[in-house]
Amino acid sequence: MINYFFFSKETSTYAFLGLIWFISISLVIVKIELSSNDALRIFGDSLQYAIQYTETVQLKDILLKFLDILKAKILIILVKSFLNFTSRKYILYWRISLSKYYLDFWHEIHSQEGAAQRIQEDIMRFCTLFEMLFIKFLHDLFIAVAYLPLLASLSRKIPKVWIFPKVPNFLLALAICIAIIGSIISLIPGVYIPKAIIDIDKSEAALRKELVLGEILTESANIDTLQELYKKVENSYYIYYYRNFFLNILKTTYIQLNVITLWLTLSASLVRPFTLGLLKQTMDAFDKVSATCNFVMTHLGELVELIALYIRLRKIELIISKCL
Repeated sequence: MINYFFFSKETSTYAFLGLIWFISISLVIVKIELSSNDALRIFGDSLQYAIQYTETVQLKDILLKFLDILKAKILIILVKSFLNFTSRKYILYWRISLSKYYLDFWHEIHSQEGAAQRIQEDIMRFCTLFEMLFIKFLHDLFIAVAYLPLLASLSRKIPKVWIFPKVPNFLLALAICIAIIGSIISLIPGVYIPKAIIDIDKSEAALRKELVLGEILTESANIDTLQELYKKVENSYYIYYYRNFFLNILKTTYIQLNVITLWLTLSASLVRPFTLGLLKQTMDAFDKVSATCNFVMTHLGELVELIALYIRLRKIELIISKCL
C-alpha cells in the first residue's frame, strides 16, 4: 500500500512532492499559531490593564490588539482549508493508483472474502485515514517542537502549585505524565477493537455477497441462509459495541479530568504577577502540548480503524506477492 505508492516509478514523484508540500504547509500553520499565542498574551494583558486603569486606555488600542488575534485565526482557517483541499486530491490519486494495481491481479484475489469491497471501499478509507492521521501527526510534531520550550519557560513563571510540590518545568512534566497515562489507558481496550471491526466487515461482506447472488440466481439467498448470515452480522456488532462501550467510558473520563487538571494545579498561582494575558498564553500552550502528547487517545478511533483496514488489505497484498 505505502511502498507501492512511494516507490513505484509511476507514482513516486507525485507521492514525495505531496509529502514535501504537507510538511511545508504544516510548518506555516504552526508558525501562525505561535504568533496567535503571543497575541493572546498581549490582548489579555491589555484587557487587565484597561480594567485597572480605565481612564488611560482607549478602545481602539484594545481593538487593535484583538485584530492581531483575528488576523492570525483567519489566516489559519484559510491555510488549513487549502491544505484540506490539496490533501483530498492527493488521497484520490493514491486511491486510484492502488485500485489499478490491485485490479491487475483481480483473478488471483477475487476469491478472497469481500475482495470487491476491499478494492472499492477499503482502499479509499485507508488512504483517507492514513493521510488525515499523517497530517495531524506532522502538525502535532511541529507543535511539540515549537511549544515545549515555550511551556517550559511559562512553567518558571508559576510561583506555586497546589497539591503538587514545586518542581522545575511543572507544566511540561504534567502534560507528559497525562499523555503517558492516556496512552496506557487507550492501549488496553484498543488492542481488541480492530479484530471486532474485521469480524463485522467479514460478516457484512458474506451477507452482501449472498444478497447480490440472490438477485442473479434464484436458488441463492434463501431465508434460512440469510437469517444465519444476518445473525452473524448482529453478533459481530454486539461484540464491537460491548468493547467500544468500555473504551468510550475510559476516553470520556480521561478527557474530562484532563480539562480540569490545569485549573486545579494553577489555582494557587492566580495572584500577581500572574496576569490575565499570561494565564491565557499558559492555557493555550498547555492545551496545545497536551493535545499533541495525547495523539493516541485523541485519534484512537481512527487509529483502530486504520489498523483493521491495514490487516484486511495486507491479506490481499500477500496473495499478490505470491504472484510476482
